[in-house]
Amino acid sequence: MVKKQAFKILCILVCIIVLVSFQKHLDALKTKEAYNDKTGELGHFPNQSIRVIVPYSAGDAADLTTKIVCKAAEKYLKQQIIIEYRPGNEGETGQAFGAKAPADGYTLTIVDPSTLINPLTKEVAYTSESFAYIVNMCTDNQILFVKKNAPYDTLEAFMDYANKHPGEVRIGNVGSLNMDHLSVMMIESELNLKFAHVTFEEKVIAEEALLAGHIDGLIANPADLFERYKSKDIKAIALMSTARDKDFPDVPTFVELGYYFVTGPFRAIAVPKETPDEVIHILEEAFLKALESDEVKEAFSDVGIAKDTYLNSEKITQHVKELESNYVKLIEKYQSE
Repeated sequence: MVKKQAFKILCILVCIIVLVSFQKHLDALKTKEAYNDKTGELGHFPNQSIRVIVPYSAGDAADLTTKIVCKAAEKYLKQQIIIEYRPGNEGETGQAFGAKAPADGYTLTIVDPSTLINPLTKEVAYTSESFAYIVNMCTDNQILFVKKNAPYDTLEAFMDYANKHPGEVRIGNVGSLNMDHLSVMMIESELNLKFAHVTFEEKVIAEEALLAGHIDGLIANPADLFERYKSKDIKAIALMSTARDKDFPDVPTFVELGYYFVTGPFRAIAVPKETPDEVIHILEEAFLKALESDEVKEAFSDVGIAKDTYLNSEKITQHVKELESNYVKLIEKYQSE
């Protein structure tokens, strides 16, 4: 009797072990199928809606860019993409949330230069290496503007003047150790120049100071000072991009003049770094199709977003590494002075 009961228990345990093993095998097959992209199909990923964390308020440039791209990407991912706003602390709040999200491809985060700068300048719960970068949606242009009566009209003349007047050319910065400030420091360092840095609390105040001639130069988004440039209230020296701006066709880039300064704010889509490569590939493929579509290109043109500045996963990852390396050097230099 006892032997029969023991035998029954043993049989039950064996059945349980077999069933558990079979279930694990099924789950593995499902996972493999869900992430299988060898045929170029999306498989079972994604099989639910995707959310995108925007670390800024609604209506911001990052929000506008994200809405345009995600709307187009939905047709390729065949799922709804929901935008969730988590603003605060110069992007830190939303980026920290995104870095700690499940690494399953269903929570994406919008990242930009602040994702690199924040961990280098203050205590935050993430670093640039907390993310895997899917695509760069766009890179905004930046232009070195100077006051209208400045005794230089070209980069060469500007450099010559600054060399002959070290510490006298006043360049405006909105805040300290942010992207615009670091862009000015990069010009200063790479061209071996010495500026007088003037710090402002708000962008509009810095722009007014340039128009009034209280400062000599300012790094700014082309759209912010386009009308002033058209009315010849200021001059544009050079563009920090790889290609000229359609609204500033006569303004050369630093690159074409022999200086690789591409420091405009990128806006990229990222996921937690532990996300499976197969999922990253599926997301990259879908978002690249969206960025290459006429729908997105036309929408970008309509609202003044630089089109055709998108980058795939490999290229945006490399750009992030190179930009962060420059930021580290500049911040260390600033903090040592």
